[in-house]
Amino acid sequence: MIANARRASKKAWRPASQPPRLSAMKPATISVRRGKRSDAKILAEVREIAWRFAYTGIIPGPTLDRMVAIRLDSWWRWALSVDSPISVIEYDGVLVGYATWGRCRKPDLPAKAEIYECYILPEFHGAGLGRTLFEHACDDAIRKHGAGCIVWALEANEIGCRFYKALGGKEVARTKENMGDAVLEKIAYLWP
Repeated sequence: MIANARRASKKAWRPASQPPRLSAMKPATISVRRGKRSDAKILAEVREIAWRFAYTGIIPGPTLDRMVAIRLDSWWRWALSVDSPISVIEYDGVLVGYATWGRCRKPDLPAKAEIYECYILPEFHGAGLGRTLFEHACDDAIRKHGAGCIVWALEANEIGCRFYKALGGKEVARTKENMGDAVLEKIAYLWP
C-alpha cells in the first residue's frame, strides 16, 4: 500500500513532460521561498512521501497513517492562509521539500527559535537541498525570534540525526514521546 501511495503521489507532483532530475550536465535552478496557498496540495504529497520514507519501521504503522492523514491539503491551505512560516525549496521549478518554523516551544532550552519540520523528497537526498532549505529556515527563524535554533529528531531516524550533526547541530536535550504502541527517544539539536 505504501509503495502504491508513493507512486501515486509522485505522479501528482511531477510535470508529465519533464520530471526533475539531478544532473551534472546542466546547472539546476534551486530556489527557496515562502510557501503560498497554491502549494497546499503538493505540500501534502511531499509530506506524505517524506514521512513514510523517514518513519516507516520507526513509528508504528497505524500511528504513522494517522499522523500523515492530519496534514491534508486543506490543513496546508489553512496554515498558509494564516501566514504560518513555511519555507519551500524548488528544484528546476518543482517543489521538492519544505520546512516549518517558529518560536521555540520549550522555554528551558537555550534557543528562541525552532525548526518544527524539514523534509526533502527522498530522491533528492544528498544533493545539498536539505542543507540549503534548513539554513534558510533557521536564519529566518533566528531573525524573527532571536538567537539559537533548535530542531528535534527521533533518535531512531538515523538519516535525520546524521543530517543535523553534519550541519553542526549540538545535542542539548533528550525526551521520550509516546507514538502509538511505541515510546520513542527524541533528541534536540542546537545551532547558537
